[in-house]
Amino acid sequence: MSKNVLLLLVGIVVVISGCINGGSGKYSSTQGVRINQFSFDIPFIYEGEEAYLTMEIENVGSKQTTGDTKYWIYGPEMGSNSSNNEVWRTNDDLSGTLVSSGFLPPTPEGDLGEAEFEEISLTAPEQEEGMEWPYTFNLRVCYPYTTTSTFALTKMGTNEYRSSGVDRSTDTLKRQSSGPIHIDMPTTGSMRMSGDKLRLSFIVTDVGGGFSTSDENCGSSADVASTERGKMKFTVKVDGNTISDCSEGALRLIDGSRTYTCKANVGSVTEPEHTFKVVAKAEYTYYINDEVVITVNDDTV
Repeated sequence: MSKNVLLLLVGIVVVISGCINGGSGKYSSTQGVRINQFSFDIPFIYEGEEAYLTMEIENVGSKQTTGDTKYWIYGPEMGSNSSNNEVWRTNDDLSGTLVSSGFLPPTPEGDLGEAEFEEISLTAPEQEEGMEWPYTFNLRVCYPYTTTSTFALTKMGTNEYRSSGVDRSTDTLKRQSSGPIHIDMPTTGSMRMSGDKLRLSFIVTDVGGGFSTSDENCGSSADVASTERGKMKFTVKVDGNTISDCSEGALRLIDGSRTYTCKANVGSVTEPEHTFKVVAKAEYTYYINDEVVITVNDDTV
Protein backbone atom coordinates (compact mmCIF):
# COMPACT_ATOMS: atom_id res chain seq x y z
CA MET A 1 0.00 0.00 0.00
CA SER A 2 1.39 3.41 -0.96
CA LYS A 3 2.09 6.10 1.60
CA ASN A 4 -0.51 8.44 0.07
CA VAL A 5 -3.27 5.82 0.22
CA LEU A 6 -2.40 5.03 3.83
CA LEU A 7 -2.59 8.70 4.79
CA LEU A 8 -5.93 8.99 3.00
CA LEU A 9 -7.34 6.04 4.96
CA VAL A 10 -6.09 7.49 8.24
CA GLY A 11 -7.74 10.80 7.37
CA ILE A 12 -11.05 9.06 6.65
CA VAL A 13 -10.88 7.27 10.01
CA VAL A 14 -10.21 10.58 11.81
CA VAL A 15 -13.14 12.27 10.05
CA ILE A 16 -15.50 9.40 10.87
CA SER A 17 -14.30 9.36 14.47
CA GLY A 18 -14.88 13.11 14.75
CA CYS A 19 -18.42 12.76 13.42
CA ILE A 20 -19.19 10.00 15.89
CA ASN A 21 -17.59 11.53 18.99
CA GLY A 22 -17.34 15.26 18.35
CA GLY A 23 -20.94 15.99 17.42
CA SER A 24 -22.80 13.58 19.67
CA GLY A 25 -24.52 16.31 21.66
CA LYS A 26 -23.55 14.61 24.92
CA TYR A 27 -24.09 16.83 27.92
CA SER A 28 -21.44 17.83 30.45
CA SER A 29 -21.64 16.28 33.91
CA THR A 30 -19.83 19.26 35.49
CA GLN A 31 -21.20 22.30 33.64
CA GLY A 32 -24.51 23.86 32.76
CA VAL A 33 -23.33 26.70 30.52
CA ARG A 34 -19.85 26.94 28.98
CA ILE A 35 -17.84 29.80 27.48
CA ASN A 36 -16.56 28.46 24.16
CA GLN A 37 -14.85 31.63 22.98
CA PHE A 38 -13.93 35.06 24.27
CA SER A 39 -11.21 36.62 22.15
CA PHE A 40 -10.11 39.55 19.99
CA ASP A 41 -9.38 39.12 16.30
CA ILE A 42 -5.87 40.54 16.85
CA PRO A 43 -3.64 40.82 19.97
CA PHE A 44 -2.77 44.52 19.55
CA ILE A 45 -3.91 47.59 17.62
CA TYR A 46 -3.15 51.30 17.31
CA GLU A 47 -5.22 54.05 18.93
CA GLY A 48 -8.39 54.91 17.05
CA GLU A 49 -8.47 51.57 15.24
CA GLU A 50 -11.32 49.11 15.42
CA ALA A 51 -11.10 45.68 17.06
CA TYR A 52 -13.66 42.89 17.13
CA LEU A 53 -14.38 41.03 20.36
CA THR A 54 -16.00 37.63 19.81
CA MET A 55 -18.05 35.82 22.43
CA GLU A 56 -19.73 32.41 22.26
CA ILE A 57 -21.50 30.73 25.17
CA GLU A 58 -23.26 27.36 24.91
CA ASN A 59 -25.73 25.39 27.00
CA VAL A 60 -23.91 22.09 27.56
CA GLY A 61 -25.84 21.07 30.68
CA SER A 62 -27.73 17.90 31.40
CA LYS A 63 -31.00 19.78 31.80
CA GLN A 64 -32.63 23.12 31.17
CA THR A 65 -31.58 26.09 33.28
CA THR A 66 -34.19 27.00 35.89
CA GLY A 67 -34.20 30.64 34.80
CA ASP A 68 -32.70 33.03 32.27
CA THR A 69 -28.94 33.14 31.64
CA LYS A 70 -27.23 36.55 31.76
CA TYR A 71 -23.83 37.77 30.62
CA TRP A 72 -21.77 40.94 31.11
CA ILE A 73 -18.62 42.23 29.39
CA TYR A 74 -16.61 44.70 31.46
CA GLY A 75 -13.13 45.83 32.43
CA PRO A 76 -11.80 49.08 30.92
CA GLU A 77 -13.83 52.27 30.90
CA MET A 78 -16.15 52.23 27.89
CA GLY A 79 -18.49 54.74 26.28
CA SER A 80 -20.35 55.39 23.05
CA ASN A 81 -18.50 56.09 19.82
CA SER A 82 -19.32 59.79 20.14
CA SER A 83 -17.93 60.14 23.67
CA ASN A 84 -14.48 60.60 25.20
CA ASN A 85 -11.66 59.42 22.92
CA GLU A 86 -9.58 58.53 25.98
CA VAL A 87 -11.77 55.43 26.63
CA TRP A 88 -12.90 52.46 24.55
CA ARG A 89 -15.93 53.29 22.41
CA THR A 90 -18.73 51.06 21.17
CA ASN A 91 -22.39 51.24 20.22
CA ASP A 92 -22.90 47.49 20.75
CA ASP A 93 -24.52 45.91 23.80
CA LEU A 94 -22.10 44.71 26.49
CA SER A 95 -24.66 42.64 28.37
CA GLY A 96 -27.53 40.37 27.48
CA THR A 97 -30.16 37.88 28.63
CA LEU A 98 -30.75 34.42 27.16
CA VAL A 99 -34.28 33.25 27.88
CA SER A 100 -34.33 29.74 29.34
CA SER A 101 -37.04 28.46 26.99
CA GLY A 102 -34.87 29.24 23.95
CA PHE A 103 -31.43 28.44 25.39
CA LEU A 104 -31.84 24.67 25.45
CA PRO A 105 -29.38 21.93 26.51
CA PRO A 106 -28.25 18.92 24.45
CA THR A 107 -31.01 16.37 23.92
CA PRO A 108 -30.94 12.63 24.70
CA GLU A 109 -31.28 12.12 20.93
CA GLY A 110 -27.87 13.74 20.37
CA ASP A 111 -28.75 17.30 19.37
CA LEU A 112 -26.23 19.93 20.49
CA GLY A 113 -27.17 22.57 23.04
CA GLU A 114 -28.07 26.09 21.94
CA ALA A 115 -25.20 28.57 21.54
CA GLU A 116 -25.18 32.37 21.63
CA PHE A 117 -22.65 34.14 19.38
CA GLU A 118 -21.87 37.85 19.54
CA GLU A 119 -19.28 39.99 17.75
CA ILE A 120 -18.70 43.41 19.34
CA SER A 121 -17.01 46.28 17.54
CA LEU A 122 -14.74 48.42 19.73
CA THR A 123 -12.69 51.52 18.92
CA ALA A 124 -9.38 51.76 20.77
CA PRO A 125 -8.69 54.78 23.03
CA GLU A 126 -5.99 57.34 22.48
CA GLN A 127 -2.62 56.79 24.18
CA GLU A 128 0.05 59.12 25.46
CA GLU A 129 2.73 59.77 22.87
CA GLY A 130 5.12 56.84 22.55
CA MET A 131 3.11 54.69 24.97
CA GLU A 132 1.34 51.34 24.78
CA TRP A 133 -1.11 49.88 27.28
CA PRO A 134 -2.60 46.38 27.83
CA TYR A 135 -6.37 46.30 28.48
CA THR A 136 -8.09 43.33 30.10
CA PHE A 137 -11.68 42.59 29.08
CA ASN A 138 -13.76 40.29 31.28
CA LEU A 139 -16.77 38.12 30.55
CA ARG A 140 -19.03 36.91 33.36
CA VAL A 141 -21.91 34.51 32.73
CA CYS A 142 -24.60 33.61 35.27
CA TYR A 143 -27.17 30.84 35.03
CA PRO A 144 -29.68 29.39 37.54
CA TYR A 145 -29.35 25.63 38.02
CA THR A 146 -30.24 22.69 40.25
CA THR A 147 -28.55 19.44 41.25
CA THR A 148 -30.67 16.60 42.62
CA SER A 149 -29.14 13.39 43.97
CA THR A 150 -30.98 10.32 45.26
CA PHE A 151 -29.77 7.88 47.91
CA ALA A 152 -31.07 4.71 49.52
CA LEU A 153 -30.57 4.09 53.24
CA THR A 154 -31.07 0.43 54.06
CA LYS A 155 -31.49 -1.00 57.53
CA MET A 156 -28.61 -3.36 58.31
CA GLY A 157 -29.40 -4.21 61.92
CA THR A 158 -30.95 -2.73 65.02
CA ASN A 159 -30.90 1.04 64.55
CA GLU A 160 -28.09 0.73 61.98
CA TYR A 161 -28.24 1.87 58.34
CA ARG A 162 -25.94 1.99 55.36
CA SER A 163 -26.08 4.19 52.27
CA SER A 164 -26.02 2.67 48.80
CA GLY A 165 -24.69 5.94 47.36
CA VAL A 166 -26.04 8.00 44.49
CA ASP A 167 -28.60 6.22 42.37
CA ARG A 168 -27.48 6.75 38.77
CA SER A 169 -29.05 3.69 37.19
CA THR A 170 -31.01 5.62 34.53
CA ASP A 171 -30.17 8.49 32.21
CA THR A 172 -32.80 10.66 33.89
CA LEU A 173 -31.17 10.29 37.30
CA LYS A 174 -27.72 10.86 35.81
CA ARG A 175 -28.93 14.09 34.26
CA GLN A 176 -30.50 15.35 37.47
CA SER A 177 -27.35 14.65 39.52
CA SER A 178 -25.08 16.41 37.00
CA GLY A 179 -24.04 20.06 37.12
CA PRO A 180 -21.35 22.33 38.57
CA ILE A 181 -22.43 21.38 42.11
CA HIS A 182 -22.21 17.68 43.03
CA ILE A 183 -23.86 15.99 46.01
CA ASP A 184 -22.66 12.65 47.34
CA MET A 185 -23.24 10.61 50.47
CA PRO A 186 -20.38 8.61 52.05
CA THR A 187 -20.86 4.87 51.66
CA THR A 188 -18.15 3.81 54.10
CA GLY A 189 -19.14 2.89 57.64
CA SER A 190 -22.69 2.92 58.91
CA MET A 191 -25.19 5.40 60.28
CA ARG A 192 -27.03 4.80 63.54
CA MET A 193 -30.27 6.07 64.91
CA SER A 194 -30.10 8.43 67.87
CA GLY A 195 -33.52 8.09 69.40
CA ASP A 196 -35.87 8.72 66.48
CA LYS A 197 -33.30 10.73 64.49
CA LEU A 198 -30.97 9.42 61.80
CA ARG A 199 -27.60 11.13 61.36
CA LEU A 200 -27.10 12.00 57.68
CA SER A 201 -23.91 13.20 56.03
CA PHE A 202 -23.54 14.78 52.56
CA ILE A 203 -20.44 15.78 50.61
CA VAL A 204 -21.18 18.88 48.53
CA THR A 205 -18.54 19.88 45.97
CA ASP A 206 -18.13 22.66 43.41
CA VAL A 207 -16.70 21.06 40.24
CA GLY A 208 -17.66 23.73 37.70
CA GLY A 209 -14.67 26.05 37.95
CA GLY A 210 -16.75 29.08 38.97
CA PHE A 211 -18.82 29.88 42.04
CA SER A 212 -22.42 29.63 43.21
CA THR A 213 -24.78 31.92 45.10
CA SER A 214 -28.06 31.08 46.82
CA ASP A 215 -30.03 33.55 44.70
CA GLU A 216 -33.00 32.15 42.82
CA ASN A 217 -32.20 34.12 39.67
CA CYS A 218 -29.25 36.05 38.25
CA GLY A 219 -29.12 39.68 39.33
CA SER A 220 -28.98 42.86 37.28
CA SER A 221 -25.23 43.31 37.77
CA ALA A 222 -22.11 41.22 37.26
CA ASP A 223 -20.87 42.24 40.71
CA VAL A 224 -21.26 39.62 43.47
CA ALA A 225 -20.22 40.24 47.07
CA SER A 226 -17.52 37.86 48.30
CA THR A 227 -19.72 36.99 51.28
CA GLU A 228 -22.36 35.56 48.94
CA ARG A 229 -20.05 33.28 46.94
CA GLY A 230 -20.19 29.54 47.49
CA LYS A 231 -23.75 29.60 48.80
CA MET A 232 -26.78 27.57 47.69
CA LYS A 233 -30.23 26.58 48.86
CA PHE A 234 -30.01 23.00 50.16
CA THR A 235 -33.06 20.81 50.74
CA VAL A 236 -33.29 17.23 52.03
CA LYS A 237 -36.34 14.97 51.79
CA VAL A 238 -36.75 11.51 53.32
CA ASP A 239 -39.55 9.45 51.79
CA GLY A 240 -41.02 12.64 50.34
CA ASN A 241 -41.03 14.62 53.59
CA THR A 242 -38.86 17.73 53.83
CA ILE A 243 -36.44 17.51 56.76
CA SER A 244 -36.26 21.04 58.15
CA ASP A 245 -33.21 20.27 60.34
CA CYS A 246 -31.29 19.18 57.21
CA SER A 247 -32.41 22.01 54.91
CA GLU A 248 -30.65 25.37 54.73
CA GLY A 249 -31.48 28.44 52.72
CA ALA A 250 -27.83 29.47 52.34
CA LEU A 251 -25.57 26.46 52.76
CA ARG A 252 -22.03 27.65 52.11
CA LEU A 253 -19.02 25.78 50.75
CA ILE A 254 -15.55 26.32 52.17
CA ASP A 255 -12.80 26.31 49.52
CA GLY A 256 -15.18 24.65 47.08
CA SER A 257 -16.43 21.77 49.23
CA ARG A 258 -18.37 20.97 52.37
CA THR A 259 -19.24 17.91 54.41
CA TYR A 260 -22.69 18.71 55.73
CA THR A 261 -24.04 16.65 58.62
CA CYS A 262 -27.51 16.81 60.13
CA LYS A 263 -30.05 14.69 62.01
CA ALA A 264 -33.28 13.67 60.33
CA ASN A 265 -36.37 12.89 62.35
CA VAL A 266 -37.60 9.83 60.45
CA GLY A 267 -39.79 8.28 63.17
CA SER A 268 -39.54 4.88 64.80
CA VAL A 269 -38.76 1.93 62.53
CA THR A 270 -39.60 -1.51 63.94
CA GLU A 271 -39.36 -3.67 60.82
CA PRO A 272 -36.27 -5.88 60.51
CA GLU A 273 -35.72 -4.50 57.00
CA HIS A 274 -36.46 -0.99 55.84
CA THR A 275 -35.16 1.35 53.12
CA PHE A 276 -35.46 5.12 53.20
CA LYS A 277 -35.42 7.16 49.99
CA VAL A 278 -33.29 10.27 50.57
CA VAL A 279 -33.33 13.12 48.05
CA ALA A 280 -30.85 16.01 48.39
CA LYS A 281 -31.33 19.06 46.19
CA ALA A 282 -29.12 22.11 45.66
CA GLU A 283 -30.62 25.21 44.02
CA TYR A 284 -28.27 28.03 43.02
CA THR A 285 -27.12 30.54 40.46
CA TYR A 286 -23.72 29.72 39.02
CA TYR A 287 -21.13 32.22 37.73
CA ILE A 288 -18.29 31.51 35.29
CA ASN A 289 -15.65 33.93 33.99
CA ASP A 290 -13.18 34.45 31.18
CA GLU A 291 -10.84 37.25 30.16
CA VAL A 292 -8.79 38.45 27.21
CA VAL A 293 -6.02 41.06 26.89
CA ILE A 294 -5.44 43.43 23.98
CA THR A 295 -2.63 46.00 23.75
CA VAL A 296 -3.18 49.48 22.31
CA ASN A 297 -0.22 51.41 20.89
CA ASP A 298 0.17 55.11 20.24
CA ASP A 299 0.23 55.58 16.47
CA THR A 300 3.79 56.89 16.67
CA VAL A 301 5.18 53.66 18.23
